[in-house]
Amino acid sequence: MDEKLVKKVLIHLEPSKDQEEKMWKKIEQYESNVTETEKIKKHSFGFGRIKRTGFAYRLGIATLVAIFMAGTVAIADAATGGIISDKIGEVINKTIGKEEERQIVDQAGKVSDQNIEVYASDILHMDDELLIFGNMRGIIVYDLLKDSVLGTIDTQDIDCIYFDSEEKETCLYKEGDSIFVFNIENKNISGSVYEYQWKKQERMTLVRSINEKDLIKKIYQKWEKSQNYIDTFQAFSENDAVDIHFNCFDKDCNCKYSRRSIVCNDKVCFLYMKDRKYYLCTVTNNQKNFSKRELILNYKNDEETLDGKTMPEFIYDGKDAELNTIVEYMKKEGESYLTEEGSVWIPGFVIYKKVEKNGETLIFGNFYNYIYQKIGNIMESNAGGEYPACFHLKKSGDSYKVVSVDTAGDGEYYAKDIKRFTKGYHGLYEKYMDWDTNKVLIEEAKNDYIKMYISRNSLDVKYYKDYGWDPVKIK
Repeated sequence: MDEKLVKKVLIHLEPSKDQEEKMWKKIEQYESNVTETEKIKKHSFGFGRIKRTGFAYRLGIATLVAIFMAGTVAIADAATGGIISDKIGEVINKTIGKEEERQIVDQAGKVSDQNIEVYASDILHMDDELLIFGNMRGIIVYDLLKDSVLGTIDTQDIDCIYFDSEEKETCLYKEGDSIFVFNIENKNISGSVYEYQWKKQERMTLVRSINEKDLIKKIYQKWEKSQNYIDTFQAFSENDAVDIHFNCFDKDCNCKYSRRSIVCNDKVCFLYMKDRKYYLCTVTNNQKNFSKRELILNYKNDEETLDGKTMPEFIYDGKDAELNTIVEYMKKEGESYLTEEGSVWIPGFVIYKKVEKNGETLIFGNFYNYIYQKIGNIMESNAGGEYPACFHLKKSGDSYKVVSVDTAGDGEYYAKDIKRFTKGYHGLYEKYMDWDTNKVLIEEAKNDYIKMYISRNSLDVKYYKDYGWDPVKIK
C-alpha cells in the first residue's frame, strides 16, 4: 500500500482506548491461529515490537489491515462497529478519488490543446439538473444548478474507453440516482454494466457490477429508446443564429464542437470548446434562438503535474546493436515532430531481411514511427508514418554507423523505389507490398516497442490507440 495513503488513513482511525484493547485482543487471538510460516513473515515486519499505545499502535493496526485485509478488517470492524472500514473507505475515496477526478477534469482541458481529437465530446446525458460528457480518461458529471463538477467516473478503471473507436462504443444511461456505464459492440452490451451513484464520500461511487443477462438486456433497451441525436454540422453550420466557428482553419483557433447534438424536448444541445473553455450550446424555438453558456471546469493549471507532461524519450533496450543505430538515426527526425507537451516518439520497426555485403550490413524493413501522448493508461498516437527503406550500416568499434539509406518516394515512386533497392533479393519486394501480413507485423512491432518504453520508465500504461480505432491492450 502507498506509504502516504497509509499515513492519511492512520490520522483518521483514532479508536477509543476500549476499542484499542478489544482490537488488540481479537488480533492476538487471530495471530494464534496463523501458521508458523505466517508468523515468521509477520515478525519480519517488526509487529512483535509494536506497543499498544499512540501512533505506533495505530501503525501496527493499519499495517495488519493492509497485509491481512480479508481477516483482520473483519475482526477490527467487529470490535469497533465498522469504524475501521468506514474510515479507510472514506480516506481512500477522498485521496485517490480526488486525484483521479483532477486527472479527468484536466484531460478535458487538454483536449482543447491537443491535435488528437477532431471533435469536442458528445453529450452522453442531459436533463434540467445534470450534463454528462466524457473522453478516454473519464466521464464528467456536471451540476447545471450549482454550475460545478458534481463528480467524475474513471472509465479506464472499468475498461470503458471507447469514445472514438471502430468496433466498440462506450455509452451511458441515467435512471433516477443511478448512472450506468457500459460498452456496446454489434448492437449489444459487451461485458459488464457498471452502476454509479453519488455517495456520502462526495464522489461518484461504483455500487455494483451487473452481469445478469436479463437485466443487461433491459438496460440496453432503455438506453436505445433514450437515444435522440442529430448531426451538429448538418443541422447548424449554415444557421446564422448559431454563433460559433464550424470551419476553423486557423491553427491557433483550437475550436471544436460535438459531432452529435442531443435533442432534449424542445431544445437541441451540444458542446463547444475554445481555448480550454467549454460551452454548452443550446438551440431552441425551432432552431431560431441560440445561447452559449460557459462551464466552470477548475483545471489544476500546474503544468508540471499534468499527466504526461514530462514524458521521457524512447531508449532502445534491446540487444541488437544494428537496430539501436537505426533507432537513434530515426529518432532525430521523429522528435522534430514533437510539437505538443507530453508527447514522445516511439518506433514500430518491421524488419524483413538482414544481409552482409561488401563490408556493410544491409537492414531491409519498413521503419514505422509514431508520436504518442499519454492519457491515463493509454498511449494515443496523434501522428505517425511509414518509412520503407534499406539501411546500410558499417561496423564502428562495438557499435555501427549509418553509411547511407535507400528510401521509397511517394505516389508512383513508392513501388518503383522499393523494387530498385530490393532488386536481386527474391521475394523481398513482395514482403513490403503484402499488406495483410504487414498489418499483423505492424501491431506486433507497436506492442513490442511500447512495452519496452513503459517497462523502462515504469509507466502505468495498459493500451495503445490510433485515432478512430479501438484501444489495443498491450500484451
